[in-house]
Amino acid sequence: MLWRRALFLSSVVRYAPPSHRTALIKRSASILIVGDGDLSYGRNFVERGEDKVTVSVLETCEKHRAVYRQSEDHTAAIDSSKGGKVMFGVDATALKDSFEPGTTYSKILWNFPHWPGKTNIRRNRELLSAFFTSARDFIADDGEVKVALVEGQGGMDSESMRDWKASWKAGVYAAESDLLL
Repeated sequence: MLWRRALFLSSVVRYAPPSHRTALIKRSASILIVGDGDLSYGRNFVERGEDKVTVSVLETCEKHRAVYRQSEDHTAAIDSSKGGKVMFGVDATALKDSFEPGTTYSKILWNFPHWPGKTNIRRNRELLSAFFTSARDFIADDGEVKVALVEGQGGMDSESMRDWKASWKAGVYAAESDLLL
């Protein structure tokens, strides 16, 4: 059966202590983490024994090291682990530019994506839509795309039309990319 699904972990990840967050993700055949900020999330995966983890960030290596104090340490820990790999300059909305056709992952994870600068609902919706479309080509047939959003941001638990209109409408954009909830 060919299906893929997207999950939105808002309250689950939000309330989990940092040391327990990766425990929410079961061991997997292969994991792609996009937009990992300072690379500490990906490092946590390899330190707990995951052996097929690709961790990516949008910034170049030089820019990343200039912004994040522990960038070099986290990169070394991931790259020296069994099956760990750090990739710089990866645009989560254009994964085809960084990965070979046919490359698939059982899980693609993105924690708290956002458009740079001030809150911009339209741009964040566009960001999610482009990400889901991009991820669709790299997720295994029975794989999962997991996006952690701030509570209420995804729109799945909206209690009013006003809340829904102010949300990023994550479920809509996942469905448009043939991802099931």
